[in-house]
Amino acid sequence: MKKIYTHQNLTYCDLVKGILEMSRIPAILKNEHFCSSVAGGIGFGSILIWPEVWVLDEEDMPKAEECLKQSGLMFLNSNDVVADKASKEDSGWTCPECNENVPSSFEVCWNCGAIVLK
Repeated sequence: MKKIYTHQNLTYCDLVKGILEMSRIPAILKNEHFCSSVAGGIGFGSILIWPEVWVLDEEDMPKAEECLKQSGLMFLNSNDVVADKASKEDSGWTCPECNENVPSSFEVCWNCGAIVLK
């Protein structure tokens, strides 16, 4: 099982899951009960929990990525597809406060808690 998509908007995640399933790619939605249509995610401290779409069989990932790229959904761009980002080497970013190397998937330094503005 592998995560292919995450977004603060549950509707987007549900649409992505539906597109994958229509293409006969089994997928599940995680964290759908943790999100709020108003807040766009529940926060615990500085951590936000967003809904996620997971492909059940990792062998389906190339087909799933191509399916989403071909979907034509306006809200879906190549930066949203988690598998694309994860497959490339992650050089991350350097925290301006403590000079720690932090993975690019983090918006907060795991070492000192500094927040990066993008």
